[in-house]
Amino acid sequence: MTKFVSPNDLHRGACETMLDGREPQSVEDWQLCVNFWACNIALAEVQCCQLMARLYGCPLSDEQIVEIAMFQVLKKEEKE
Repeated sequence: MTKFVSPNDLHRGACETMLDGREPQSVEDWQLCVNFWACNIALAEVQCCQLMARLYGCPLSDEQIVEIAMFQVLKKEEKE
């Protein structure tokens, strides 16, 4: 069963899980958040992460976002 989660809830979860509840400040913080987003999105990880990055002012480049999201996609495929 698919569970729908709002972008705000997904971002809040990333901050709580990866950053002990604080908002991302550094490039490393944003990398952790994008990894969390990609790991917890079921489909269209790259596109969703690009959208999330724009929504939340993530300073990572599109290339970095794609690289992180694809890393998580490949990890998911390995588990299947």
